[in-house]
Amino acid sequence: MTLTEAFIILTDPRMGPAQRHDLREMILMALCAVLCGADTWVDVAEWTEDNEAWLKRYLVLAHGWIARSDALARTAVLACSSNGCAAG
Repeated sequence: MTLTEAFIILTDPRMGPAQRHDLREMILMALCAVLCGADTWVDVAEWTEDNEAWLKRYLVLAHGWIARSDALARTAVLACSSNGCAAG
């Protein structure tokens, strides 16, 4: 099982244009960034931008670009609140 497959059980509470980034890919990008030392959503966004070429080797990134820090933070709060976990 891949990490992306492990997150398949999570429901995506976002609607419409807010779903332009895949939830599981966003979680995986945030996880990689945190494992590499990111402490804030800005850090996560910067890490994903710096490592975009590497991420594209493993993720689809359907829109060809990485989500901004505010989109990452909003999505984390929504996903956690609808899936019963804590976000911060």
